Amino acid sequence: YQCLLEYQCLLEYQCLLEYHLASRKCEFVVCSPPAPAPAPDASSTAVDKIRQEKKILRKEIRRKVKEVSDDDVKEQSNEVWERVKKTEPYKSSKTIGMFLSMPKNEIYTYGWIEEALKEEKILFVPHVGSNFEEPDMEMFECPRRGKFYEEWPKNKWKIPEPPSEDREKLAKAGDLDLILVPGLAFDRQGHRCGQGKGYYDRFLAKMFEGDTTKKPTLMAVCLEAQLLGDGDTIPTHEHDFTMEFIVTPKEIIECKRGTKRKSSDD
Repeated sequence: YQCLLEYQCLLEYQCLLEYHLASRKCEFVVCSPPAPAPAPDASSTAVDKIRQEKKILRKEIRRKVKEVSDDDVKEQSNEVWERVKKTEPYKSSKTIGMFLSMPKNEIYTYGWIEEALKEEKILFVPHVGSNFEEPDMEMFECPRRGKFYEEWPKNKWKIPEPPSEDREKLAKAGDLDLILVPGLAFDRQGHRCGQGKGYYDRFLAKMFEGDTTKKPTLMAVCLEAQLLGDGDTIPTHEHDFTMEFIVTPKEIIECKRGTKRKSSDD
């Protein structure tokens, strides 16, 4: 009897539901179950791992560099410059890509610029502009007069940049004999870790593009705190360049020819 009652109630409910749907002109839509999430791409996972490792490395090196006093930075910078001047790439170069230093926590280059100009080197210095969402960098030939950078406006990082009236000649592939490359950290194999925006990665790619036979020598310059110890290496992406030389206050390290890595990561 109980089963009959339940069956009758079920039939009544079904009739009521059919009437309700018909009056409202509704219909059932059978949906497929959601597709399973795609498995993570192996290359994407590797890139994320490298980015995380570089993030940790940057934090550690920035801490070490902040512990170096301003006087020590200038003393180490002078020692680096004396070594740079003794290298054959510097002696034989006519055109040099040079960088202007941040106010603190970076090797100091302003004295270098004045000396290089006195030696009649033609210098090119960076301009990154104000679009920090799409970081790009060019180098322009700088004036051949004293402390020209004191007249220039400064960017987000308080670094002087050439104003429009001093942006006459843009460096193109084949124009530079030597590029002095800054960075946050280097290892003894010539791998570089920059500040994380990719300015130099993109710029160096432009300097090496095309079939021109003239390729610039890549010479990194750094403080002692920025060079990793023996056996330590910087994780690298495919677009990263290796340095041909690394000059520190204590030594000149010769690495393989500056080029892009062929395997995987700035």
